[in-house]
Amino acid sequence: QGQIRSRQNRFEEAVNYLTKSIELGARFGGNYIQLATAQIRLNRYDDAVKTYENALQIGAFPKAVAYYNMACVYSLGKQTDKAFEMLNKAIDEGFTNRETFEPLSI
Repeated sequence: QGQIRSRQNRFEEAVNYLTKSIELGARFGGNYIQLATAQIRLNRYDDAVKTYENALQIGAFPKAVAYYNMACVYSLGKQTDKAFEMLNKAIDEGFTNRETFEPLSI
């Protein structure tokens, strides 16, 4: 339901569905990406970073992807120092080419 709501640009509803889905155990990388994307569309950058941090803690997708996505979120929120910090972490974790991560990124 959450992914459907996101495609319909009903981001508040998407956040609610995806949050509940994750709470109920559907801890898949795609759910975290969809949730963070909906949060970004609602300009909830801090929430999106927390979503990626949670995904990172449980290993929902590669660390390089999580750090790259957090760098993007920080950039959108005009937090350039944090953005570069996360980008450096992404590089340390094997990020070498943005196109490699595009399918998993925001």
